[in-house]
Amino acid sequence: IFGELYMCMPVGKENGQTVLDLPPNVRIIHLPFYDGPTDLIRSAHRIVPRLLRIVRSDPVRRADLIGTVAPSTLGAITVPISYYVCGKPHFLLMRGDKRKTVAARTDGSPVRSLLLETPIKTYDQLFGRMSFNDDVVLLTIGNLSEAIEKYGYDADSAHVITPLVPEALLVEEPSVDTSATDLLYVGRLSDEKGIDNLLCSLERLTAMDDTIHLHIVG
Repeated sequence: IFGELYMCMPVGKENGQTVLDLPPNVRIIHLPFYDGPTDLIRSAHRIVPRLLRIVRSDPVRRADLIGTVAPSTLGAITVPISYYVCGKPHFLLMRGDKRKTVAARTDGSPVRSLLLETPIKTYDQLFGRMSFNDDVVLLTIGNLSEAIEKYGYDADSAHVITPLVPEALLVEEPSVDTSATDLLYVGRLSDEKGIDNLLCSLERLTAMDDTIHLHIVG
């Protein structure tokens, strides 16, 4: 479908290696690596200048369509330039309730809440106003109608993307095999996902059956 597709994302040296088998028309634009919103704030002196160079680069100037996660710190820096200055049509991608995600990282600290949650409310105003424009499309992963209305986005412009799970795997009441000993978790390793609850449950299970193993992919 696309002549060229550029993906801008943090890339850094971590343990292990992932080999990317990308089509020739797909390029990755590197950002300095950061680990979550707090580390992003600490690394702003490295990331923001790089972002500003990227948003003024040829790939952005040539692009027919630009997308960003909304709300997002990186998008709040780049979108005012790519949309209002370069005049490019955009799509906004909502992956979940960002404020709830960030609230789980603040651990009840008023200072961290102020630093992390206040900017997000500002982003919402920017992206919310954009979502009412004809050249902006709002995409959501799953039904986020409550968050859309709560944070002032245009519900009429929203298009729901259903996760790519084969329909044959979806059942109303899944049966659980009580003889199962290999368990698998796949997802982001962040506090709000409840990995600690999963590990506590595993501890109780293994006390009854030490053949149970948990595999974590994230």
